[in-house]
Amino acid sequence: MSTRSSIAFKSKDGKFLTCYCHCDGYPGHVGKLVTSHYNTKEKMLELLSYGSIMALASTIKESDFFARDHEESLEQNKPLRFGNVEGLFDFYNLVDYVYILDENSKMVTTYKAIWDFCEPIWKEI
Repeated sequence: MSTRSSIAFKSKDGKFLTCYCHCDGYPGHVGKLVTSHYNTKEKMLELLSYGSIMALASTIKESDFFARDHEESLEQNKPLRFGNVEGLFDFYNLVDYVYILDENSKMVTTYKAIWDFCEPIWKEI
């Protein structure tokens, strides 16, 4: 079973661009890679432009994308836009972690889903 996550960029106007990441979404892997390799606006937007990720690596070339590497439709795997963090959390209600690079603070914030019956409660970690 995979540890699913979402990787997002929060722009200065408070809007979010995000995509799904299927494998190894825990902080020690995807979280570490986002923090150390995709920690600028330019790198993050390039990463998100490829759409949903099967497995994230330290470079885009080494990463595995559903559309690019598995011949799935980019339209079905394109990055998604949300006007607020609640919309992002509502849509990605089956992932374990969400990583958000904030354009204003230039910091990556990690959220973990804590399950309360069938609903995730998102906690910053």
